[in-house]
Amino acid sequence: MIEEHRITELDSGVRVVTERMPTVRSVALGFWIGTGSAGEAEPEAGLSHLIEHMLFRGTARFESVEIDQIFDGMGAELNAGTGKETTSVYSRVLDVHLERALDVMADMVWRPRFAQDDLDNEREIVLEEIAMYEDDPQDKVFDVLGEAVFGDHPLGRPVIGRADVIANVPVPEIAAYHDERYTGENLVIPRRAGRADPGRRGFTRQPAAAAAGHRAARRARAPHPLHPQGHRAVPPVPRRAGHPARR
Repeated sequence: MIEEHRITELDSGVRVVTERMPTVRSVALGFWIGTGSAGEAEPEAGLSHLIEHMLFRGTARFESVEIDQIFDGMGAELNAGTGKETTSVYSRVLDVHLERALDVMADMVWRPRFAQDDLDNEREIVLEEIAMYEDDPQDKVFDVLGEAVFGDHPLGRPVIGRADVIANVPVPEIAAYHDERYTGENLVIPRRAGRADPGRRGFTRQPAAAAAGHRAARRARAPHPLHPQGHRAVPPVPRRAGHPARR
């Protein structure tokens, strides 16, 4: 049985959405940031996706290998994803490990370490992903469809980004993009929990502490306006119902 969800807004502006499932002992939680490819200018195409990769490369407190060891030791899942409008980091852990998971994930999201050697490694990984993406007919069809429907709007660009942007973006530009988008008011933490008390102090304290010193009050950039198309980018194809070959 799932109890009605509750929304709590922290001092940092972060919104925590909680649902309780008293019959289970696990917790599913995540950090959903309101930034994705739809909010990128053309020279930024792919930065949201690249930053998602960089979040796993370590923080001021945790090395990359430590993050893996912590979640492996808890028997927990840790993953991330980037979409058109959001970037997410999410996990599933036992309720006894909630505060530890939240502590590490908050540090990953708020204070990633943007080191040059880490960027060089992740840059190569993303460029390989782009090459694989370009070589996949199904992915390519969706790209063409997006361009046809949305034109030059960012919604028409692939989430994975452009190779020329990824190959040349410097660390300061990535850090500035993160600082602008990863703000308290632009972050939602959804959480579905078992017996863990959704109101206990440790849960609400950690994200606020992680936001300390961060310009959490800054609003993220407004999304690009989407104007109605004055014509169909793809002309309609006449179709006949039934089976034309039959008489």
